[in-house]
Amino acid sequence: MKKYNKEEILNNYSAKAESLRTRLLLKEDVSYNHLQAKLSAQLKILNELATKTSKNVAKINKLRTNIYISEQQHLVNLEAINLNINNKIQAKSLSFDKELQIDKVRYQKNNFPNFLILVGLVLSIIAMFMSINHVLFTEINSKSTKDFVLFILVAVEIVIGIVSMLVTFLCSEKVKLFIPIWCRLVTFILAAVNILRIFILPFYYIVNHNGLNFYLAPIILWIVGAVFYVIAGIYSTNKVNKLLNHMKKIKREAKNV
Repeated sequence: MKKYNKEEILNNYSAKAESLRTRLLLKEDVSYNHLQAKLSAQLKILNELATKTSKNVAKINKLRTNIYISEQQHLVNLEAINLNINNKIQAKSLSFDKELQIDKVRYQKNNFPNFLILVGLVLSIIAMFMSINHVLFTEINSKSTKDFVLFILVAVEIVIGIVSMLVTFLCSEKVKLFIPIWCRLVTFILAAVNILRIFILPFYYIVNHNGLNFYLAPIILWIVGAVFYVIAGIYSTNKVNKLLNHMKKIKREAKNV
């Protein structure tokens, strides 16, 4: 029977313990390396996820920015559309009000130009009487007067005055009713006649008898009367043109219906 001494047993156990320790260390190293590899793989995955997440976050932020910009642009477009609609509504309203005012003219009389024409007529009559009275009561009563042309011009002035009064009074009534030819033409002819009358009796008397001081007042009255005729003609022509265009528009709309 083999005998083991104490030292041998201790050495044997020490060798076994060292072998076991070495195996445990190796096993622990393997486990540690495996765990480290596993952790490295997981860390890599986490890094990839973080990268993807950051990219997704950037995409999401960009998308939010685009959505915000689109919303702001949409709001701007809506405001522009609303402003355009409001402008069109306002323009339509103004146009309707304007058309309504023009349509009212159909049922109203043209009183303002009628008044101007009558005032011009009164001024012309006063100028005519001032003109002929001076010749009739000053020159005719003078025995030294032998200027028969002056008397002929007085007769011409009287005829022109009578015809002018009749035509002017008729013109005032026609203009009141918006008769186009009287508004556009006759009022201006009356103004021209008033200016022409200055160059008949007053001009002849001033040149041949030195009567500027007396005939200055009739000349001014004829000029003022002519100005009233012109103002009445311009005002009436403007209204007549608007009224005629309005009537044409109504006829076109009626045909389209």
